[in-house]
Formats: sequence, C-alpha cells, structure tokens
Amino acid sequence: MNDIIEHHGVKGQQWGVRKRVSSIMPSARNKKSSDASRSQKKWKSTYANRSKMSTKELQEAVNRLNLENQLSQSISKIPRTRSQKAVSTISKFAGNIVSQQVGNFLTNQLSAYIKKKVKL
Repeated sequence: MNDIIEHHGVKGQQWGVRKRVSSIMPSARNKKSSDASRSQKKWKSTYANRSKMSTKELQEAVNRLNLENQLSQSISKIPRTRSQKAVSTISKFAGNIVSQQVGNFLTNQLSAYIKKKVKL
C-alpha cells in the first residue's frame, strides 16, 4: 500500500508570488467600486450635457442632489449610541495616556542626553 501524496505546485508559479484573487475568481472583484464608477461616469456625462437637458430633467436632478445632501446631513445629526460614546471616550483617554507617556519618555531621554553631553 503506497500512501504518498505529492504536490509539485502550480506550473509557472514563482516562489513568493501570489496570483491576484480577482484573476482567479471574477466574483471576488469589488462590485461596489465598479457600480460607483459607473454611476459617477453617468453623472459626469449628464452634467456635461446639462445644456441639452429639459427644465423638468434639470429640476429633477437638482431635487435629487438636494435630497441626498439633506439625507447626509440628517444622518450626521443622529445621536450616537452609548457604545459609540464609550468607545470615543475610551479612545480619547487612551490617546491622552499614550501621548503623556511618550512625552515623559522623550523628556527623560533628552535630559539624559543633555546631562551626558554636559559632563563631557
């Protein structure tokens, strides 16, 4: 009974070089970015041809942009949850502690360096 498993790698594959996931699986490509770029191109072409738009089409585009701006402003005004407030407070507190410790360390190192140079 011969239970040997052999593997010789992928033909043409070099050591330390990996294939991009998107070239292996087309479904792994970032679909959102392609959708966003597609809608951005559509908007640019629409905006470039705004002189050809009817008054109704122009008014609809303006209304749409105003609604999107209002939505983004209202979302930013939503009060934060307790957990979000706690995370924010803790990160500020931790940042203050770290900056104090780094400041103390640098002050000590600088004073030790100056004392060493003065003694020379």
